[in-house]
Amino acid sequence: MELNILIGAGLGALAGPVLTGIYAGWPTGEISPQNAVKCRSCKSVLRSGWSAPLLWLLRHPGRCQACGVRIDPLLPGIELLAVAIGAIAAGWFADPVTAIAAALLGWQLLLLAALDLTCRWLPNSLNLMLAATGLGLAAVLEPYALPDLLLGLVAGYVSLEGVRRGYRRLRGREGLGGGDPKLFAAIGCWFGWQWLPWIMVLAALGGLVAVVALTLVGRRPHAAAPLPLGTMLAVTAWPLWLISHAN
Repeated sequence: MELNILIGAGLGALAGPVLTGIYAGWPTGEISPQNAVKCRSCKSVLRSGWSAPLLWLLRHPGRCQACGVRIDPLLPGIELLAVAIGAIAAGWFADPVTAIAAALLGWQLLLLAALDLTCRWLPNSLNLMLAATGLGLAAVLEPYALPDLLLGLVAGYVSLEGVRRGYRRLRGREGLGGGDPKLFAAIGCWFGWQWLPWIMVLAALGGLVAVVALTLVGRRPHAAAPLPLGTMLAVTAWPLWLISHAN
C-alpha cells in the first residue's frame, strides 16, 4: 500500500507541472511545451522543466524575483494538490487501473476548478477532454455502464443549460457561465445521471458555506459576481467519485 501511494505521488509530481503550465498559459495563449511557468507581469520564467513544487515554493516565496509582483498562490498549490490527488487515488483503490482513472479525473477537475476560480472560464476543449476520458475509460472497463453515462451527459447539459437560460430570461442578466452546463455534462460522463442531483446539491451547499465564511471575514461576494459554480462542481465531484467506486 505504501509503495502504491509513493508511486501515485510520483505520478502527481509529473502531472503537476503540466497542469500549472496549462493553467498559467491558457488565459494568454502562451502554453509552453516545456511546462515553463512565466510571471504574468514581466514574463520572466518562474519555473522551468519539471522542478518540484516544494523547491519552487522555497525559491519564490510569494513574489516574482524579477519584478516583485505577487505570484498567484495557486501555481505551487496546483502542483502540491496534483501530488495529493495521485497519492490519495493510489491509496484509495487497490486496482491500479481504477486508481489511474481516479487520478486522471482528479487532475482534470483540479485544472478546471482553478481556471474557473481565477478566470471564470471553463474552456470547451478541457470540458470535452473530461467527457472523452470518462466515456473512453468506461468503454474499455465498464461498457455496460455506457448508456447511463451517455444519459448523464445529456441530463447534465440540458438541466443546467435550462437553468442558465431561464435565469437570463427572468433576470435579464447571466447567472451562470456558458461553460457550467458543459462541465456538468462532462461530469455526467463519469457518474451517470443518478449522481448528478447529489453533486449539484452538495456543490450548492459548498457554495453556501463559502459565502458564509467570506461574510464572516468581511469579504461577502457581490450579488452580481457569484461564486464560480464550476469550481464547486469540480471540488464536489472528485471525492464523490472515490466514494461511489469504493468496494
